[in-house]
Amino acid sequence: METNRRTFLKTLGSLTALSIVPRHVLGRGYIAPSDQL
Repeated sequence: METNRRTFLKTLGSLTALSIVPRHVLGRGYIAPSDQL
């Protein structure tokens, strides 16, 4: 499957959105990476 720029950016955007989900979605005991420092 050929990956063109549009497909790449769409995939990248999806992964970025998933990695910035609100803390309450991940559960109460989860510590966000930004809070671990």
